[in-house]
Amino acid sequence: MKNELIWLRFRGGDAESIKQAIEDRGEFTAVVSVADVAPQTNQICLVSLQDDESRLGDDTPDLSIDFVGVSQLGKWIATGKKQLKVSGVVETGRIDVEDVLERLDGRFRNRVDTNFGEATRLPEKTSEALLGALQGVSQSLRAGMPGIQSLMAELASIRSQAEGGIADIERDAVVTSLEIFGGLRLRKEILRGTTPAQQAATSFLNRLSHYNVREDSQINLDAMSFPGFNFIKPYITSRVDVSNDTGETLSIINCNRQPLEHTLGVDLIYFSHVHESFVMVQYKRLSASGNGKPTYYPNSDKNYAGEVERMNAAAAMLRDLEDTEPSVASYRLGKETLFLKFCEAKQKSSLDNSMASGFYIPLGLWNAFAASPASKGPKGGLRIDWESKPRSLNNTEFCNMVRSGWFGSSSAQTDCLKEIVRQTIEADRMLVLAATSRSQDRPDQLRDPFGRYTEEDDPLGWR
Repeated sequence: MKNELIWLRFRGGDAESIKQAIEDRGEFTAVVSVADVAPQTNQICLVSLQDDESRLGDDTPDLSIDFVGVSQLGKWIATGKKQLKVSGVVETGRIDVEDVLERLDGRFRNRVDTNFGEATRLPEKTSEALLGALQGVSQSLRAGMPGIQSLMAELASIRSQAEGGIADIERDAVVTSLEIFGGLRLRKEILRGTTPAQQAATSFLNRLSHYNVREDSQINLDAMSFPGFNFIKPYITSRVDVSNDTGETLSIINCNRQPLEHTLGVDLIYFSHVHESFVMVQYKRLSASGNGKPTYYPNSDKNYAGEVERMNAAAAMLRDLEDTEPSVASYRLGKETLFLKFCEAKQKSSLDNSMASGFYIPLGLWNAFAASPASKGPKGGLRIDWESKPRSLNNTEFCNMVRSGWFGSSSAQTDCLKEIVRQTIEADRMLVLAATSRSQDRPDQLRDPFGRYTEEDDPLGWR
C-alpha cells in the first residue's frame, strides 16, 4: 500500500462541526470524491479547518494544518462518493502551511496545492516530505506520530490476518461488561483510548492504559465484596476500574493461570451489586468452515464435553439454591444464569468500539438444541451457525436484560459463585470478572446507571 496522504479541508459550518466532533469524540466522518481522492482502506490524513472564529484573528494563516489522523474507508454515500472515518486525531497547533513549505525541496513544494479547495491526495514522495516537514514545526505532532504509526501498523496487521485469538475473545468479554454497566456512551468513551496491539499475545485489558491498569502487586481486593475473590488472587493478571455518572464503579479483573497462548478459552462473569446477582457467559468461536460460513463444531473441540459438563454441574448447584419465595428484588424472567456466546473472533483495531458479532443462547436451550435433529449437520455431526441456530439473544438484547436484572442469579444463589470461579480457573480458561460496587459519594442513589433520575424521584421533571 502506498503511503499517500489525504488532505481534508473544511470551511465555515463544516469546519465548526468537525472541530466539535474532534473535541467530543476524538474522531469525525467526512465524505470524499473517489475520483479526486482515490481513498485507500487506511491512510494518514491532514485536516485543515477554517471556521468563523479562526478567520477573526489578525495572525491567522490563510491555510493551516490543524490535525493529523488515521482514516478508515467507509461505505458509498452517493454516486462517486465514499465516507471516511478519521480517528486517532493529533492536534498540530494550527501550523501555517507556508512555514511547512519553506522546509520542502522545490520539487515537492510545487506539488502542494495551497488553495482552500476540496480534499486531495498527495503523491507518495511528496507525502513523506510534507509529513516530515510538518513534524519539524509541530512538537505535538512529533509526540503523537508514534501513536499514529502504531495504529497504521495495527490496521495493516488486521488486513493480513483477520482471524483473532484468545485476546480478541477477552476483548469482547471486557466490552460486554462496559456495555452492561454504562451503555453505548460509556463503552465508546472507555475504548477511545485503547492502545494499539503490539503483538498477537497481548491481553486486551492491559491495553486500556489510559485507565491506569493495575498489575498483580498493585491490586487490592480488600474493599470488594465478591464470592471467590480469595481464590482468584494468585491468578489475577490485571484490573481496571471505571465509574458511571452516578459514581458507581465497575471493576474488571483478568484471571488466568496459563500464558495467553496456552489458554483454552474465555469465560465472563458479571456481578451486579444492585440486583445481587451474577451471570456467566462461556465463549465459543464461530470459525469459517469449508463453505465459508462461520460455524462451531462441538465434536471438533476436545474441550467441549468437559466444559458443558462443568456448566451443567453449576446449573444443578444453582437449582439447589433457588428462592422458594422470590422477593421483588430477586425476581427474574427465568431461571437461566449461564449462557453460551457463539461469536466470530475477528481482530478489531483499537479504533473499533463495537462488540464481537455473535449470539447468546441460555444453557438450558443449548442442551435442548444439541439433543434435537436441528443441530445435526449433513454428516450427522453437531454444529451451529447463523442459519441453524435456535432462538437467541443478540448483543443489545442480552446486555439490556442483564443490566435491568431480568437475567441472573438470585441473592440466595450467589454463594455458589465461589465454586464456579474455582472450576473455571482450574479448567485453564481465562476468567474475566466484572463486578459493580455502589457509589461512595452518592448515598441517595436517585439516578439510574445513565445518570437520569427515575420518575418517582424527580418531582421537578429534571429527567
